[in-house]
Amino acid sequence: MSDDIKVSVLTPIYNHKIEYVRQCLESLRAQTMQDIEFILIDDGSAQDSKDLMSEYEQADWRFRVIHFEKNGGYARAMNAGLNAARGEYIGIVESDDWVEPEMFAELYEMAFKNSADLVKSQYYEQNEDNQKLISRFPSDKMNKIIKNTEVPNFLLAHAAPWTILYRKAFLDKYCIRICERRGNTANDIGLVIKAFIAANKIFITDKAYYHYNVANTNSSMKIKNADYILNGLYAEYENIAAWFKKNINLCLDELFALVDKRKFFNFVCILKNKNIICSRNNLKLISRELSKIKYLKYFTDEDKVLLAKLKKNSGKYYRQVHKENSFIENIFSIKNNDRKTHKKITILGIKFSVKRNQKENVKQKENFEERLRSVLREEVSNVVAREVSLALSVQKLHMQTFPPFKNIHNNQSVAIIGCGPSIKYYNGQLNTVNIALNKAIFLDNINFDYLFTWDYLGFQEKAPDFFDRVKKYNCKKFYGKFLADNLSSIPEFSDDEENNIYHFYSSARHKLPAYSYGEIIHYDIETHPLADFMSISFGALHFALYTRPEKIYLIGLDTQNCGHYAGDNNTYNINKMMLGYRKFKTHIETHYPDVEIISVNPVGLKGLFKDVYTKEYVEAHPELFDSLEDIEILDNSLEKEFCRL
Repeated sequence: MSDDIKVSVLTPIYNHKIEYVRQCLESLRAQTMQDIEFILIDDGSAQDSKDLMSEYEQADWRFRVIHFEKNGGYARAMNAGLNAARGEYIGIVESDDWVEPEMFAELYEMAFKNSADLVKSQYYEQNEDNQKLISRFPSDKMNKIIKNTEVPNFLLAHAAPWTILYRKAFLDKYCIRICERRGNTANDIGLVIKAFIAANKIFITDKAYYHYNVANTNSSMKIKNADYILNGLYAEYENIAAWFKKNINLCLDELFALVDKRKFFNFVCILKNKNIICSRNNLKLISRELSKIKYLKYFTDEDKVLLAKLKKNSGKYYRQVHKENSFIENIFSIKNNDRKTHKKITILGIKFSVKRNQKENVKQKENFEERLRSVLREEVSNVVAREVSLALSVQKLHMQTFPPFKNIHNNQSVAIIGCGPSIKYYNGQLNTVNIALNKAIFLDNINFDYLFTWDYLGFQEKAPDFFDRVKKYNCKKFYGKFLADNLSSIPEFSDDEENNIYHFYSSARHKLPAYSYGEIIHYDIETHPLADFMSISFGALHFALYTRPEKIYLIGLDTQNCGHYAGDNNTYNINKMMLGYRKFKTHIETHYPDVEIISVNPVGLKGLFKDVYTKEYVEAHPELFDSLEDIEILDNSLEKEFCRL
């Protein structure tokens, strides 16, 4: 398991409508979580699906594809994804559904904080034009750790395995995989039952993130072949029984009772479904399977009576139910014929056919809702195309800019230097690689190796002399541009190479989901924009981490209400900045635990990283310190080794 991946999301893909698959993959790409991988399992799908998977794999490093030449079924695809997953937790997203951007970030946080084996959320049943919230758990069982026996309805409703985050180590320990067999129906029942029974800690959130697409006419839920469905259920429950024998220490009578009630529920649903035509042999097999039920704790008195009847003769019950349906339909019903050219009308048992009004058909096809959907589909397509175009633009530019600097400052120290008021108490004598932020480049007592500034096009308008002066400075200069929705190309400068000029993108102004208003810190800056929280210091810190130094000093980054540009009175969103530093702290602890972050003369950053002070600062602000014994004074002699660029 990779330390860098917290969640692996599995998505088997086999010939769903391409617009459904694109919508699904775009919702994955929009996930705010970065320590995540999206494993797409190509189960012998058509070329348009393969091309789409390749498009996302190239556009976002978090995607990877497992290819099967021929279709082998949902179970094989899912198990391949489970075996390949590197994440601490496993999520599932079906290729015709979609999810909210914060789903996996928030579910992982719940799982991590509570050391949960399973975290389950609520979901929406989604039609083309409306959605319905599905929530089946009592409020007193939500948002806290519970035992599996406390929530029997976990197993007595739709399995919905895609609403669950599973701890991978727990699945591996108990050999929990999907039963590989012919057919895709009921594949999810065994996975959820086994995971529920083996789980020691379950956390159920009242939030809903998942959109379950009930409008898809090709869904396995719409299959009406009795043999196909029943064979799937028989195999699934046989597999569950075999798993019980291997894990008998987990199986309480109470849990057996839940499984028996679930089995009863499944078979009764089949018998009641007027669209499923069961043969006499099908009905005998249902009676035989229901005769295996022994544990009746969760059966009502009505359930027990019905179970006894079905064990004896499922056929009688089936004929009675379908006779009642037929009786109601013979009183009054209106249906289309197979070609939808006529209406079939039944009134008091008398049946007749009426030709449909063709003008009415044309009207229905051209009604407002259809036109609106068409416009929305086109807009979504445009948004997706623009997102992919932006991603490729970032990757192209950043692959030109950053690779030469990867790990270049290993075992060295880097100082990021701003223009805050505290900078005047720093003498510039640390043996560090120095990064200037904006006008800090002109500090007389410091030799800089890099300059970082962004929105340089706007900067040129506000301070045209700035870049003229910078051109004369001998260092590597990184000029940034905001990744706005209306992206224009970086202008070509003929003197870029001569003047050590590099270009990069910040996601600060981008309003589409993939970059989330600049509030994501991407691990791979070769393919993603640099983070921004209202300060160029974050872009510089992002870059500094990429060079893999031993230490990073933050100097002159006062981050106080007066701003930190030479102490002026510009209005900056200080809360946004502090949010950025806190997010970077988590990012550093996760991806760069060996890099030490040191704040020199901290003001707003006090207590966030390691704090040190210069003697001059302490002498000038004695009122800030109760005791000099409680603080660390910066000692330049600690920094001996230094290799300038």
